[in-house]
Amino acid sequence: MTSSATPGAERTPPPSPEGRAADGSRLRRWRRGAERHALLDLGDLGDGPVSARTAEIDLGDPDDDEDEGPDPDSLRREIERATREMTEAAEQTAQAQAAAEQAARDRAAAEEAAREHAFRARTEAQRREVAEQLAAESVEQVAAASAARAAAEEAALRVTLEREAAEARAQAHAEAAAKALEERSAAEARARELAASLEETRAALLEQTRAALAAERARVDVPTPVAEPVPAPPPKPAAPAPAARIQPEGVPDRVELPSPGSSAVVTLLLGVAALAAAGVTVYQAYLDRLTTVPGIAASAVTLLLVVLVSRARGATVRVWLDHGVLHIDEGDSHRRFDLSTPTTKVEMVGRPGTRRWKVLFLRKGMAPYEVDAGMVHPVPFVEAISPYRPRLTSGVE
Repeated sequence: MTSSATPGAERTPPPSPEGRAADGSRLRRWRRGAERHALLDLGDLGDGPVSARTAEIDLGDPDDDEDEGPDPDSLRREIERATREMTEAAEQTAQAQAAAEQAARDRAAAEEAAREHAFRARTEAQRREVAEQLAAESVEQVAAASAARAAAEEAALRVTLEREAAEARAQAHAEAAAKALEERSAAEARARELAASLEETRAALLEQTRAALAAERARVDVPTPVAEPVPAPPPKPAAPAPAARIQPEGVPDRVELPSPGSSAVVTLLLGVAALAAAGVTVYQAYLDRLTTVPGIAASAVTLLLVVLVSRARGATVRVWLDHGVLHIDEGDSHRRFDLSTPTTKVEMVGRPGTRRWKVLFLRKGMAPYEVDAGMVHPVPFVEAISPYRPRLTSGVE
């Protein structure tokens, strides 16, 4: 190991044999000074063996060495040994500092790892809490959904029962309305028949009255004889001569005249539609929504369908000709016109097959009775009554 003496020692001239005795004292002082400076420089590196060694070396006073003469070789070896010790102490100090720095780095890494572990632990705990909260909310949502489904099923069952009850009430009301309609139609038919019977009775009474008045007038107009005649019984009114009946030859006694076959189907469809509309109307009334737009519309449709059904029922007729008497069954009413007597007046409007075609049966004191294409097929009807009315022509071309 080389010496770490200061550069001033190299500039010192080597002693000569002649001046060694004279310069001994000066040389020793110079070496002690150089060694002191070197030891002081090495002592600044740190405390420890160097300081202890420095304390052990007694440099003494330069003035005291004038009487002593140490060996320069032993002094140099001592300086080299002290230098080695100081170098080793410096290396140990550097190693200790490096170990301390490594320990500090390891401790910092350990603290960082501990902080990372703690952060991960906190994150995992928060994640677990969130998962538990979500699981609790999911359980609550499932329970709420189950309760809502049970309530919806109960409400649906209640609505179904109410709808069935409303449909039953609607059907009962519809049946009552249909029955009332039938009774009204029957009453109207009976009223029409009674009116026809009264009209015929009135016409017959009018004819009898006219005949009686004519007979009385004829009796009054007879001149009185000059001689008082023997009182004679009053003349009896002459009975009117019976009108000649029309009896065409080759005509069957009974002829069934076909009517349009779609009337029954139309009546059935209109009746079903009327029942459905009545059901809807009753359901709207049950919901207390009869005054709303749907309720008013259902009521109007029901009334319209009832009127159409009544008309369709009236349009369902049966027509046949029996020994010259035309029979017409229109619903619950029955009409008969004797075509074999000339007094029954018949007129035809339009030609058979046209939209304006109809046959009018004139009645005294009453409106003419009309037979149109809605009641009977025009061509077979005209062909059946033509033998009894050969001059039947269209009043309107």
